[in-house]
Amino acid sequence: MRRVEERTPTLAAAQITRAGRVIDCVVRDISARGARLRVPDGGAVPQQFELLLKQTGEYRPANVRWRRPNEVGVSFMPERRSFGRRATPPKPTA
Repeated sequence: MRRVEERTPTLAAAQITRAGRVIDCVVRDISARGARLRVPDGGAVPQQFELLLKQTGEYRPANVRWRRPNEVGVSFMPERRSFGRRATPPKPTA
C-alpha cells in the first residue's frame, strides 16, 4: 500500500496518552495524515489514543494501522470535540 503523502523523517520526542496512561515514544517520520512511532512495546499501545508532540505541545488523535515489536504506524483522526462546542459563536457583551 502506497501512502498518499510522503512522510518527513524526524526524531521527535512524543507521548502516547489514553485514559491517564502515558507511553513515551519517538516519532521516526510524520506527515499530515500519519506517523511511524518507535515504542518500547508495540503490543502495549492502545488501538486509539492521543499523540502529544512534545516540541510543539500539539495533541493529535491517532489510530494504530500496523504494529511491530518496537514500532507502530498510525493514522491521524479528525479531532472530535463535543463538550463545550457551540452551534453559534458567543455574542459579545457590552
